[in-house]
Parts: sequence; structure tokens; C-alpha cells
Amino acid sequence: MKKLVAILLTAISCIWFAGCDIFKTFVPPLNSSNSVASESSADVLTPTLPNTSPQTYYGVVQTIELNPGLYVNIKNVGICQIPAYEKETLNIKEGDLLVMDFYSGVEIMEMYPAVFSAPADYMAVIDASVLDFSFSFIWGVFGDYSYESTTGNLTKRYTMPDYKIGAVTCNLTMQEKVQIYKIIQELDMDSYPDEYNPTEGLGSDPYQSLILSVKVDAWEKTITAKQVAFGNATSEKGQKFMDACNAIRAILENTEAWKSMPESPLYD
Repeated sequence: MKKLVAILLTAISCIWFAGCDIFKTFVPPLNSSNSVASESSADVLTPTLPNTSPQTYYGVVQTIELNPGLYVNIKNVGICQIPAYEKETLNIKEGDLLVMDFYSGVEIMEMYPAVFSAPADYMAVIDASVLDFSFSFIWGVFGDYSYESTTGNLTKRYTMPDYKIGAVTCNLTMQEKVQIYKIIQELDMDSYPDEYNPTEGLGSDPYQSLILSVKVDAWEKTITAKQVAFGNATSEKGQKFMDACNAIRAILENTEAWKSMPESPLYD
């Protein structure tokens, strides 16, 4: 009897879908405590992102009664088929948290389960704690550049002519946030002292400052590296820290917000 009902509901949904309206929805953050597997960070250090802001959706993977396979439950949308993703094969299981970016526009078909009208341009399994993750970063010659994720404030101090401060708002995409989150996970910040110089014993003129501060739930950590020489670090651990800072810098300096700011006449 249940199978017959499921077949009838599916048939009715298909007939109704042929004449239904479709809608676009931007989904706000979904709070979840599910623990999920992390994706590989092999491609995180050299991000290549489109210049347009995506439509971003995220939700929890689940099963539904009488329907085989896995689906994604998106807040304020409901249960949807997981969109196709053509760039790589993801290992997805029930309880995982998915982030799905669509750069060329997407619509969601009103049926049960709902269906995305196009494949995802970016999709990943993420740790639910990334939604409560925030960071600030200071980098560059004399620490002239800074970013604060909670406010989106991106600043650039110009040495010429009068050390003026330029500021814009930079709201990172979920893809960019996930990339930075993974970089910081790989770094293992707790293994570093609060005050650190990855180029201890070396000097350069000018020098750079690298200050990375991270907060996830109740955990907070700041690594302050001042008067860091340009070039390679003097240890493997120091190079890991500098590589992580350079990867975060690459993401921030690839944003349209950064590109909209004038170059510094001396050091850019």
C-alpha cells in the first residue's frame, strides 16, 4: 500500500511540476552541530574564483521515507535533490553539511523533492563549525593591509603621500570562507606560540608583519609575527605558517573589493 501511495505521489508531482512556477531563494546560514568529513585542501592554496558573487545554498544531507538515495534539507526551502556537480566526485553521507555555489544563476523547481535547475559550480562537504568561524588578518609591508571577517572591513594603508587609510567592505563568499577555514585547519594554530617569527635570525628592509587571529565557538587564537623578513622561513614549521598566510592573502587579494582599491605607489 505504501509503495502504491509513493508511486501516485510521484506521478502527481511530475504532472504538477509541468505547469508550476519556479522561484529563486537565497538561503541564510543554517546552524548545525553535525560533524562531517572534511574535503581535501590540495587545491585550496591556489584558488581560482569567478569574479561574480554566487547564489549560495547550504543544508544537511538526509534520507527520506519511501525514496532511495540521499537528499539535502535546506533551511527555508525544504528537501531537495542534491544538485549535480561535474568537477569532481564527492563522498557524501547522511548528516554531512553541504555548501553549493551557483555562479551563473539557478532556480529551484517546486516539487517534492525540489530540484535544482542547473549543476553546482562549486560544492563541498564542510565542517558545521565553519558557520561560526571568524578571523582577522594583518599582512604586507609593515602590516599595512588588514581584513576583519565579522565586519567585512578590508583596509589598505598608503605610505604615500601621507599614510592615509583606504577601506572597503569585502563580504567573502561561502567558497572563500571554506577555503580559508581549511587553510587554518591544516595550520594547527595551537602548535604555534602567540609571538612568533618564522624568519628568526633573518632581516629585510622593508619587513612584513603577519598577524592571524581566529575564533571558532569558544576557541580563540592569535599568532603575531612582526618584523618578518621577506623570502623563505628558517624552518619547516615557519614555512608552513608563511605558506598559510600567503594562501589567505591570495584569496583576499583576488576579491573584487581588493581590486577596486588603488595600488600603493611604493610596494604593490
